Parts: sequence; structure tokens; C-alpha cells
Amino acid sequence: MSRFRVITSSIFIGIIFLLMGLYREIAASELLDIIKVKEDIYMAIGKKGEVVGANAAIIINENDVTIVDTHISPKVDRELMQQVRKITEKPIKEVINTHFHLDHTDGNQVFSPGANIIGHVNTRQILLERGKEHISSVQKRFRERIANGERKLSSLKDEKEQQVLRESINYWNKFLAEVEMILPTLNITPPNLTLEKKIVLHKGKREIQIAFY
Repeated sequence: MSRFRVITSSIFIGIIFLLMGLYREIAASELLDIIKVKEDIYMAIGKKGEVVGANAAIIINENDVTIVDTHISPKVDRELMQQVRKITEKPIKEVINTHFHLDHTDGNQVFSPGANIIGHVNTRQILLERGKEHISSVQKRFRERIANGERKLSSLKDEKEQQVLRESINYWNKFLAEVEMILPTLNITPPNLTLEKKIVLHKGKREIQIAFY
């Protein structure tokens, strides 16, 4: 299986700190928790129950900012941009898409054309050729998931299992509603800077390696 990796020495250490619980929330937000994991490294994580999709990383470089992954909608990433501005006035110069899924790319339009959108050549091709088709397939999959969940719910006897499934169905419905709401104004924005194997961003003393393997 091919994988996409974004590495800086600071990011690696920051993720370890996050997993260990050695972090602190630094900014109040409606949809996102902004977590400081190390000096100049932050995570943007959806609040419980909110439909934001992927987590994002915020990397504060010497002269600018790099974002790793956007979210499920421009609305979420407009909020992300506001939260970045509470941390620094440095401009956002790069947004890295780890892959083409809508919850990693549908916020790209918020940052373009001010920032380069970086991703694999396949991500650009898929978004250009099948971006709306991918969204339609996600909608279909979630409708099927909801229908299957509702059928299963009637057969469950355990109250805790029922409650867990109800919460999942509620979230799936919320996810589907969010996707349908953004479609009229969504401008699918593919990477404008692509790689096949590897690209390295030199950011002062920081080196950000973006690799596909």
C-alpha cells in the first residue's frame, strides 16, 4: 500500500507529545480545539460531535505558516484561519493535502490563491476529474450506513449498544447534512504544486519532508 508522509523533526516530537497527553488547549473556538503540542506546532481537532472531518496540523515557521490538511468544508477552515491569526500574523504559505478525501481537501478554497496547495499528482488528478463524483459516492455510502444502522437498531437488546449506535446514526446524519449544505458554494481546489515521490520545504532552520512511498 502506498502512503503519504509529512515529516519534520518538530512534528514527530509533537505527535508523540499529543499521544502522551502532554499538550494544552490554547484557543477557544466554536468547531475546533486548537492544541499546542510543541513550540510552534499545533493541532486543530474537531470538537466532540462537530462535523469537521480530518485533524489539521499548524506549523509556525520562521517567516510563514504551513497547514497540513484542510477540513470538510470552507466554513471550518475559515474558523481555522481565524484561530491561526490568534497565534501568529505570519502568512499561510502552504497547505499540504495528504490525500484526496473530501474531509482533507474541501477547505482548500479558503487558502487559495494566497497559499500553494501541495499534494501528490494523483490527488490533483482525482480532484480535477472525479471530485464531485467522489462527494456523491460519500453521500451514497453514508445514506446506506444510516439505513443499515437503523435496521440494526431494532434488533439490538443491549441498551448501551443501542445508545452507541444511536449516537453514530446521529453523527452520520449530521455529516451527510453538512456535505449537502456545502455543495452549492464548494469550489473544488486541487493542489497546484504536486509531487510524485518527494519534495522538501526549507523553512529557515526547519525542513519539512513530504514523501509518497
